[in-house]
Amino acid sequence: MTRIRRVLKVDTLVQGLVLVSITLLAIISFLTQQGYIVFSLFGLLLLGGWQVLSALVIGFGFGQKNRLQYLAGVFLYLGAVIGLLSLFSYLDVSFMQEITYVTGLLIIPYLISWWYFYQSYTDLSQRFKIPRSFWDI
Repeated sequence: MTRIRRVLKVDTLVQGLVLVSITLLAIISFLTQQGYIVFSLFGLLLLGGWQVLSALVIGFGFGQKNRLQYLAGVFLYLGAVIGLLSLFSYLDVSFMQEITYVTGLLIIPYLISWWYFYQSYTDLSQRFKIPRSFWDI
């Protein structure tokens, strides 16, 4: 039981730090019109890798089904993105429209990363919850 607590604690801490950094860099980039959004996108890529690794370890190592469902969703999403990019190469789509579509697709992983962080935080808080009985009232 203590190993899962330790893994969840590190996982939640790293995800939280990276998500806050990504969000702050994106806000600063939009407010100052600087190119910091590139660092935010790089952080999103690192966060995605961390979350997939976390889902593999926690899903298969500790048998949590919601993490395995997340992995299935990630592979489905990556397949859809690869399919769309292949479709763009066959259609007569301008480069700026393609950039717009891909940028629009980056919002989905950002929201999914917040959902996964919420799942990790919920799992962590449930592991540290003190069990109560009727007689404790």
